[in-house]
Amino acid sequence: MPTDYDAQTFAERYNRSRALSEGLVQQWATVLAARTPAQEVSDVLDAGCGTGRFWPVFRLAWSPHRIVAVDRSASMLLTARPGSDVVRVVGDLNALPLRPDPAFDVVFVSMSLHYSSDPQACVAELVARLRPGGRLFVRTGTDETLLSFDFLAHFPSALAAERRAMPRLADLMEWLKGQAVTVVAVETVAAATPTSRRRALRQVVRRGFPSLELVSRGEFVLGTARYAVNLALTWVMRRPRPPERSVLVTARRP
Repeated sequence: MPTDYDAQTFAERYNRSRALSEGLVQQWATVLAARTPAQEVSDVLDAGCGTGRFWPVFRLAWSPHRIVAVDRSASMLLTARPGSDVVRVVGDLNALPLRPDPAFDVVFVSMSLHYSSDPQACVAELVARLRPGGRLFVRTGTDETLLSFDFLAHFPSALAAERRAMPRLADLMEWLKGQAVTVVAVETVAAATPTSRRRALRQVVRRGFPSLELVSRGEFVLGTARYAVNLALTWVMRRPRPPERSVLVTARRP
């Protein structure tokens, strides 16, 4: 059963839990700007934008004239902080509610592509929205990076759901195969500053991660207690928390 992003209070809990810290905004802006200079970016499509957690990154990296933000959850879009540069559109990535013309310098899709019923066809639709020379950025967790989100080890149902949903890196590359783009970079980005233990526990207590919405009450209570103990023990033992890792693929349309 997939997560219901329109469930009561979820959008607000997600927004409070998963907003990028100032340090992560700076880190991601540096990464994206290195792949696409600001002078080449005016219009950005944020496909599967959620609550707009990457909009501050786009502004810092590129200062775009326009961000078109598409998400199938009206609740997530309404929870996002508005901005005069953002056009919010309710719609599914499998059937983008946008004119089929190449209007964007950047198409960014974060942690959303794997939800598509046909990711390869979805990539083709996204690529079709790119202007010549434009960049497609695909950010995702993969089967290889999942356990960098250390809470998952304490919630078997959430981990199983993530493993079912997240692609392997080989799957991701297969989705891009044969598309009208050239892959120019594949990199694993590790958070420069790991989330503090206090914030990490709050994220879990709020069920701010989508997969935690699928966990039963009993498993949630037990898993949260185990995670709290683990965080306390690693603090006492002065063991650093692992940084969250995600894969970023950059592709360019000729």
